[in-house]
Amino acid sequence: MKKNINFKRLVRKYEYLTEELNDIEEILSSIDGTFKTTIIDNGYTFKNYNEEVVSGETSDRESDEINNTLPPKFKKLFRKMVVKCHPDKLGDGDDKTDMTNIYDKVIIAQKNSDLGGLVMLAIKLDMDVSEFEDEIDELEKSCNNLDTQITQHTNSSIWYWDSLETDEEKEAFLEKYIKVALSKNVIFKK
Repeated sequence: MKKNINFKRLVRKYEYLTEELNDIEEILSSIDGTFKTTIIDNGYTFKNYNEEVVSGETSDRESDEINNTLPPKFKKLFRKMVVKCHPDKLGDGDDKTDMTNIYDKVIIAQKNSDLGGLVMLAIKLDMDVSEFEDEIDELEKSCNNLDTQITQHTNSSIWYWDSLETDEEKEAFLEKYIKVALSKNVIFKK
């Protein structure tokens, strides 16, 4: 019974952290354009802007191949999930769009060995996840990974720059950022 309670607690924690990370990424996305424009307005251009300045994942669907680092139990779950929500297996309708979005998330979760993400998506697909209640350590790792991503985003230059209250503070930070970015060949003078 205690395992079941811990499992449910971790599932809720994972849900919360996922929502928080999505919110932070949405905020960063909105700040990103302003930050980039400010740098460009100062006479600079970026090298690989999205890769160098903003950390994030691509959501491109590349393949259904199974990540070999997944434990066998999770490989089996992944296969079942792919069969249940693969776009080619679905009919037309609103449900197809939702299922395709879930499918994309399933692919990303397995590629990232995000076992917590796979379990969460299985729950959304109304699949039985009771066999994973013993996988507390794996769920804890997934929650810790989300925590790390949140920390990285909120410690980013863009996040810090946006948190500054005055234009003078932002300008001073920008000068320091430009010096560091130039030295690391992240930006170049036009």
